[in-house]
Amino acid sequence: AQWQHIGPGGGSDLQSIAVHPTTPDIVFAGGDIEGLFKTTNGGQSWTHINNNLARGPWTPDVYWTNQILYDESDPAFNTLYLATAIAMFKTTDGGATWSLSFPSVINSEMDFISVYSVIIDPSDNKIIYAGTEGKGVYKTTNGGTNWTKLNISSLNSATVFSMAFDSNK
Repeated sequence: AQWQHIGPGGGSDLQSIAVHPTTPDIVFAGGDIEGLFKTTNGGQSWTHINNNLARGPWTPDVYWTNQILYDESDPAFNTLYLATAIAMFKTTDGGATWSLSFPSVINSEMDFISVYSVIIDPSDNKIIYAGTEGKGVYKTTNGGTNWTKLNISSLNSATVFSMAFDSNK
């Protein structure tokens, strides 16, 4: 009947949220302006964690978060992927630092690939798919070192907002 504001604040719209699979007091929340926040106490306080995200002329756009995804094959749940308006980033230390995952290099405005969705193969966490804005779906089989565009004619110029695995296959 009543809602209570618990953050994270910052003035942006909430775009994405990820709750720790075994510790629900740990939550990541991403917005469209301020970027990424993390709480470790169930929302009583939030920390702004845009650490090591892209720097340069694209800085304002990198903070637009589309999806945050835990790699559930990591027993400590410290590996997450962050899909943003210009690229996808990865952390292996619970969000303390982030590295560029896809595309593997950003040199200029022309290198931007807006990533809307990410999914990890449940049988092999080195197989990851990135759904993009207007550029279809990309796949890596080595945990993000190399990416290949999938040639799916109906998706080659599509914006892919979400993906799922068929558990019956």
